[in-house]
Amino acid sequence: MRYLKISELAKEAGIKSTAIRYYEKIGIFPRPLLNGSGYRQYDEKALKIARFIVHAKELGFSLKEIAELLSLKLNEKNSCEKVKTMAEIKIKDMDRRISSLNKLKRKLTNLKRLCENKEQNDNCPILDILDEY
Repeated sequence: MRYLKISELAKEAGIKSTAIRYYEKIGIFPRPLLNGSGYRQYDEKALKIARFIVHAKELGFSLKEIAELLSLKLNEKNSCEKVKTMAEIKIKDMDRRISSLNKLKRKLTNLKRLCENKEQNDNCPILDILDEY
């Protein structure tokens, strides 16, 4: 069996060593074996879990949600329906955030238009509007 040092695990999983230590601390990542010198040793299972966490984070899941997903994955009777529901909730949240960002973009675009006909020495209308808040 191949064992990895924390730096090797981090590199192969695409995360920082400090993240791995943090995941261990909060309990979503298994504690590693220690070699005779006290160095952490990670096996292939740990690498798979690290990659799982990275991929779940890329999809927007929080660490709390990732812990639940890992629990479902490790459970032989995992519920695809539960994971599907979690994905649906995440998609709705993303849609809300996208909508909010689009509204902010429209506001900022409209504010930028106020500057298009201004002379360089005029007061900036964006700064004036921001000052009103």
